[in-house]
Amino acid sequence: MVHTQMLDSYKANRNTTYCISIFIICYIFLLLIASAPHSAFDSFWHLQMGKDLLENGLSPWIDHYSFTYYGKEITEIPVIFQALLASFVSTFGESNGFYFFKVFYVTLLMFFLYVYFRQVKASWYIVFLALPFITYFITLRLIIRPEIISYVLMVICLSLYLKARESFKTRELLSICLLLLFWVNYHSPIFGYIIIFSLFLDRAIHKFFYDDCDFSWRQWFVWGGIIFLIGFIKPSGQHFLIASLSLLTSEFGQYTAEYFPSNTFYSMDKIVYLSWILSFYTMVVSLIKKQYGFAFIAIFLVYFSWSTARMVTPVAIINFCILGFLLSQFSYSQLSSALKPSIRNSLLLISVSLPLMAFYILTRSTMSIIEDRNNKSEILNKRYPKQVVDYLKNYQPGGNILNLMASGGYLINKLSPDFKVFIDGRTNILYPIEFFKISHSIDILTYGENNKVNSDVLNSVLENYDVHYAVYPNTPGRLLMFYGTDELNLNFADENFLLFSKNKKISFPVSSQLMVFPMCWNEALSISIQKEISLADTLFSNKSYALKSVLLFLKGYLSQNDKSKFLGALNPTDLSLDLSRRLAAYVALNSHEYSIALKYFASIRKQNEHDLLMTAYSLIKTEDYYAAENMLFYFYSKNKYPKKITISYEKIAIFSQLLKIIQEHYELKQFLPTYRDELEDKLKQANYNNGVPLESAILYQDYCKSFL
Repeated sequence: MVHTQMLDSYKANRNTTYCISIFIICYIFLLLIASAPHSAFDSFWHLQMGKDLLENGLSPWIDHYSFTYYGKEITEIPVIFQALLASFVSTFGESNGFYFFKVFYVTLLMFFLYVYFRQVKASWYIVFLALPFITYFITLRLIIRPEIISYVLMVICLSLYLKARESFKTRELLSICLLLLFWVNYHSPIFGYIIIFSLFLDRAIHKFFYDDCDFSWRQWFVWGGIIFLIGFIKPSGQHFLIASLSLLTSEFGQYTAEYFPSNTFYSMDKIVYLSWILSFYTMVVSLIKKQYGFAFIAIFLVYFSWSTARMVTPVAIINFCILGFLLSQFSYSQLSSALKPSIRNSLLLISVSLPLMAFYILTRSTMSIIEDRNNKSEILNKRYPKQVVDYLKNYQPGGNILNLMASGGYLINKLSPDFKVFIDGRTNILYPIEFFKISHSIDILTYGENNKVNSDVLNSVLENYDVHYAVYPNTPGRLLMFYGTDELNLNFADENFLLFSKNKKISFPVSSQLMVFPMCWNEALSISIQKEISLADTLFSNKSYALKSVLLFLKGYLSQNDKSKFLGALNPTDLSLDLSRRLAAYVALNSHEYSIALKYFASIRKQNEHDLLMTAYSLIKTEDYYAAENMLFYFYSKNKYPKKITISYEKIAIFSQLLKIIQEHYELKQFLPTYRDELEDKLKQANYNNGVPLESAILYQDYCKSFL
């Protein structure tokens, strides 16, 4: 007897040790992945609203940040989340505050997951099977948004579900009411209500078909009514179901990526598809085990997981928790003896392989994030308009900013109250769908007659609103879009963003345009550039703007008597940015120094399509036709012309012309002699059908002539 008790105690302790070890490993993965550069755009307007509430007493239910809906009422605000986030950032600073907030979240979530698996008496191999997948899905939405704390509440709700299913008494149901009361006033409690509805459904089925005597129908209806009415106990007084239904029936989901169907959004993610298979298995086993509430959850939520990308993570967490409970109900000794050895061994191999696959993907993601730490500043500069914001704060008066929705939150956090935005992520709580469509039509470049960028919608917005600035990504299409307006002119640029403004007192229009169109360089620009160099020397002594780097190169170039010698002697590695190296290459091309241009084009770390085409052009000018054809074939292999059109038609025209020149001097090795005919047919088809490329459909030299 004593020996048996000791053996049972040893097995229990070993099981606990293994479970804790698996949790620690998964927790470490989450801590490392949480250190990735911040990626959520909405975090910043949440942060600013929490900061203004705590420090300035501004009401979070009134808009203070846009010039389009200033002073209008905002609904469904996660005030608790915003205040908590602002407290973290106030205590630790922005970068550390964001990181420690994610640490706080994953610590809470892993703790309650551990409590849950202990509650269902899951063995260590059940934890080994389920937890790596849960961890993987946590990483898919490891962002600072209000819903992440709701994931913690989901696990708590599942735990309360199990307790109430065993004892449908006042204590358990009151605990559920208190949880939902907090949840309703924190964020949308839709998952909590689905779980608790499933509890009441499960109890009703058992009462009706199996004559469960543990509770009365009166008790069932009273508590059900109380739980439903809790949905009204919030500042707005509107039941969350009404808000949820209005969101489901609205058109916002057609434009927002996280509302796209998951089967297309995660089309290449094998683990997501595997989770749907396991969810189907969960549904079947739930029905077999007469766990009707869990079966309903699995059926209902998998539909939303399939149809809506943002639902994948919460649904996976819930269903893997349910799967852990169901697996813990099996008697593995009886199951093992009932199966053939070949089937048993196959199941064992699958059950080990699946979590190992999840661990492998987690390891790969972690290694990628560790490698990105050295490039954290570059990643953030690409994601957020950091240099433009700094320039606005230091050198421009306040005003209204036309912007993309994605950058609105960042601009709010960094520039309010002096600057106000056109739109931000509050699309379902402040901005109506009609206004969102206007913003979206500006976001998506369109083309009018002769394939010119269509600025009609933009001009309409500029006429109807008092816009002082515009912040957009640094692309040729964006510059050409504003080129068709009279209100705003290019003022400042960095590697990733453009700033347009009415103010011309402090501005860098010529150097900024060269950062978009370096092929427009001409010696006639020297006088204008000298003025901008002098202005930058006065203002930017302590700045590290990309524009300053470009002007520094031009300053050195223009100060030389023998400019060709300067270009030939300059080491490309002395130019820290690809922008500067690219401009140096085009300056060399303009001077007919093709060998020197090749040196600079080759030094560009992230080459674009024009870099490849101009490299081929330079090789042709140096009569290296073999290398030129190889470069064009590399260009072709990246873009698969002409069958797969992924960039603008003017690049196809350049490609075709370069191939023609090579054919006149050299027998093609990589291309068939008739391939140029295919390219020309594509160009003719574009002209006939008014083709719509993704960037610019006009030849850049036409723009350069106007620019000069």
